[in-house]
Amino acid sequence: TLLIPKVRLNIKHMIDKLPEQQRKIIMMKDVEDYSYDEIAEATGMNGSTIRTTLSRARKAVRKMFNSVGLTKQ
Repeated sequence: TLLIPKVRLNIKHMIDKLPEQQRKIIMMKDVEDYSYDEIAEATGMNGSTIRTTLSRARKAVRKMFNSVGLTKQ
């Protein structure tokens, strides 16, 4: 069905709305499947900062996703 590609496109648009640092981290971890160590090496950020940034990014995307009625809160 077209549902999955449409949902993926919506998520991509939501990720594009994130602040640059959050967008970069969520793309590296959740889309490109980088490890935390690989992200740290690429960005110069420590693991704690990466995890915090990723958590905030995921929360923001989830909030956008919920606001358009694609999932239940």
